[in-house]
Amino acid sequence: MNRDGLKAYPALLMQTATYWQAPWLLQAMAQQGRSHYNEGCLIEDAHIMRPVGDSLLLAVADGMSSAARGGEGAVSAGVVVGHALTGIAHPDAADLKNAVGAAHAALIATSPDAPHALATTLAAVLISDKAVHAISIGDSNIVSITEDGAGALKLAPFCVGNQPSQDGTVSLTDPQWERHAGSVTSHPDLLTGLILATDGAQPFFYKDMGLSGRSALDATVVQGLPAAISKLTARSLSAYFSLLMTRPEYMSLDDRTLLMAFKPSEKESPPKPKTKVMAHA
Repeated sequence: MNRDGLKAYPALLMQTATYWQAPWLLQAMAQQGRSHYNEGCLIEDAHIMRPVGDSLLLAVADGMSSAARGGEGAVSAGVVVGHALTGIAHPDAADLKNAVGAAHAALIATSPDAPHALATTLAAVLISDKAVHAISIGDSNIVSITEDGAGALKLAPFCVGNQPSQDGTVSLTDPQWERHAGSVTSHPDLLTGLILATDGAQPFFYKDMGLSGRSALDATVVQGLPAAISKLTARSLSAYFSLLMTRPEYMSLDDRTLLMAFKPSEKESPPKPKTKVMAHA
């Protein structure tokens, strides 16, 4: 897909969507950054959220501003990972890594003489009843949500890519991407949720995103989830995130994309669907 092809679609300004696949309440949020909005540029983030075999695939990609076609690279990376996992009944960590490798190869094949033109980060997770597999290349984050002994929600880094320097971030187009990739396998029973976010969305769960860099993780947003779900019901969770996107403390000049898988309490969980597949546009 080329840049002109992307322009054939309506320009994305903001998108929020909430889905349910027991026991996970799934939230997707994407918004064009103020800088790109003012310049008339397309959003350069991309994401994918879909079932593959017995698992859920969640992935975010952040096309690099220094790349001429970073947005295209981000879209292509997510599409190829999804295609590569299609048809695998029980995808595992090796399958996820192979899918990311297929995305790397596709980007190089698209622009063999100038692969950096398609430079993008990529963070992806596979969630099944038996395991959670994660991989991250670049500065897009994967953060875990767990409960402490008192039942309060807390955040912790879950899967972080290896950054060789603070002067820039690793791209999926890097020939040494495997060397710099972070990977983790865990069990879903150990997690209350997961957040995947491009760097523009990190103000939602870091206290300080100023010149001093990231400071401690801040669980304020996720600690508000149970009350928001109880008040709005799970079907209106997007309203909670839409409100947060207007608050000054969470603003960002950069494009921002956040995906979340969260286990609500049994009381607040949506009713079981009467059909296995819910059609939506």
